[in-house]
Amino acid sequence: MFRINQSRLLALTKQRSPFILQRNFHTSVPKLQNSIPKRKFDFKTIFSLKNLLKYSVISIGSVGLTVSISLLAFFIYDSTTYPENTWVDFETPNDIINPKRGGPENLPIMNINLDKAGTDEVNETTRKPRLVILGSGWATAGILSQIDKDEYDVTVISPTNYFLFTPLLPSAATFTLDVKSLKVPLRKLLGALKGHFLEGWAEKIEYKDNLVKVTPSRYSLKETETRSTHFWTETSQNLDLDEKATYEKQVEELQKRAFYVPYDKLIIAVGASLNTHGVEGLEYCSRLKSAKDVVDIRKKIKANLELACLPTTSETERKRLLSFVVAGGGATGCEFAAEVSDMVNEEVTKIYSKLVRRDCSIHIIQSRDHILNTYDKAISEFTEKKFINDNIDVQINSRVQKVLPDKILFKQKVGENEFIEKELPFGICLWSTGLAANKLTKDLAANLGPEFQKNKYALETDSQLRVNGCENVYCIGDASTVKTDMSANAVRDLKTFLSKNNTFIQNHPEIKDLNTLDANLSDNLTFSEKEVRSWSEFLSRKYPSTIPQFNNLESYLVKYQNENKIFVFKDLVALLKAIEAQVTSLPLTAQRAHQQGKYLGKKLHKISKLLNENISKGQPVQIFDDDYYKPFKYNHMGSVAYIGNSAVFDYSGYTFFGGLIAMYLWRSVYFSQCVSIESRFRLFNDWLYRGLFGRDLSVEE
Repeated sequence: MFRINQSRLLALTKQRSPFILQRNFHTSVPKLQNSIPKRKFDFKTIFSLKNLLKYSVISIGSVGLTVSISLLAFFIYDSTTYPENTWVDFETPNDIINPKRGGPENLPIMNINLDKAGTDEVNETTRKPRLVILGSGWATAGILSQIDKDEYDVTVISPTNYFLFTPLLPSAATFTLDVKSLKVPLRKLLGALKGHFLEGWAEKIEYKDNLVKVTPSRYSLKETETRSTHFWTETSQNLDLDEKATYEKQVEELQKRAFYVPYDKLIIAVGASLNTHGVEGLEYCSRLKSAKDVVDIRKKIKANLELACLPTTSETERKRLLSFVVAGGGATGCEFAAEVSDMVNEEVTKIYSKLVRRDCSIHIIQSRDHILNTYDKAISEFTEKKFINDNIDVQINSRVQKVLPDKILFKQKVGENEFIEKELPFGICLWSTGLAANKLTKDLAANLGPEFQKNKYALETDSQLRVNGCENVYCIGDASTVKTDMSANAVRDLKTFLSKNNTFIQNHPEIKDLNTLDANLSDNLTFSEKEVRSWSEFLSRKYPSTIPQFNNLESYLVKYQNENKIFVFKDLVALLKAIEAQVTSLPLTAQRAHQQGKYLGKKLHKISKLLNENISKGQPVQIFDDDYYKPFKYNHMGSVAYIGNSAVFDYSGYTFFGGLIAMYLWRSVYFSQCVSIESRFRLFNDWLYRGLFGRDLSVEE
């Protein structure tokens, strides 16, 4: 037998093993005591060299694997983008090879677009309405984004085969962005609509025959290497330029290739020309409206910088070459000056001599007493202080008199009736002083006559954006102005209003028949204040640009009512004239053009649906815009401007301006307005490249 040491047994019993189960009398579930030993947090253990190495290897491996898979996926996709030989032979219809002639000048008429050759569309028996769009800017982009591919046979005619993001042209001209990043090929935009593109100039609109005369683009024929007089208005065209004779010969050659494009609906969105204000010598100035202008300015900047570095260049010549002068203190002019300042401070300082940086100068010539005068006053003052800090010279109350090859002459107001003459030498002079009507719209206005067209700067349209005096012709963007013609159409609008309000017409027994109501019969009609207010609401809906004035109707009613608070119709016509005089024109901006384009695209989409429904029901197919769609109403979304590592925002009296945060907000606004994913990718890449490597000041010759 074994002897047990009782004291030892007692000690073992009290010293419980961590794996001994203890019976708990208040529950039937056994409890494991101290089964998981507690561990203290050891910072050194977790972040030891061994663990650090392990997690680094895992992270690098994950990144490497992700990159490898991405590259493999890209190469697999890229291999699918190389098609085999796509050549296909087919019979070309005779109407495409030898189009029939006609029209006032007996030119070939393009009844079938060449894009349809070799497709099933050539043999279609039913024809979609022909929608012809002149221009390739913001208005056109807005239209194309709203219509469907099976609604219209769309043809866009423009001298350039791309949409250009114009608000960022100052950035492209100063090497911040690549000009390619601002382009979107029109044929890609039209591909989704099965649309067609013709690179050419719309020379004349034969509105009585529904034809547009088109000549080939000088760019596509490579017939000119410099900006021709066609780009300037008559003042500059009369100058004896070196290229004038060559230009006239080119025009004669191009007329031999002219042809007609027929349309069912025509949209004029050709923009506007620069306003010369009668100043001589503008052929020595640069402008900023096209991609070619950007390339020209880039070449001049590069050439001037390099020429200024040569030992044979005198100090006076160096200062002239490095002088940047901007005529016009609007958004474009200020943004260009700011971009030049950024380029000089960020690039010229680093890669050119200090002598070049010292002699660089930037000047703005502004005719008003403030730059950015269309913005809030606080923004103008902030911008002026910013430019003073950036060493940008601003000459206010100054008007350009003449431009010479190497300097600009201007007159500055210094007192009530006191002026002094000044001059500034320049290496580059940018002309940015407003817009004027181009040749196409001026010719059309002249043909329509003063009965329909009285504005000398743009084509007048109604609130539905239809050109006054033309059927099935619309005009949008900078080429147009919405005419508020309430007083001239007062009788017609009154008849429409009374026909929709039986209560009011019952109160006027003197009106026997609305159809016979004319200006003579309506002059002595009287209306109560309630009727006038109701009619005013009707007019504000029909003419949305008058809403701010009709919101202040009280001030007009007091002036034009008689002692019995009764209104005579002829006095109401005078009231409408007073309201018209206070209506401001729509701004000539990309924002306005894009809104009008989207509005017109939506309206054409709805008209197409109604037309197809009427045809399917066997109903009359004639549809009037006024009966089915509301008038155009411009919604101001605010104005923005870049002023050199800073930006300003103006939205209906609410202002915001600041440094880098505002600049990034400015970038995000334009980034969101890009019309394609491709352009967003290019834009982001350019901003990233500038941040990492700086601007590339080299130029392709």
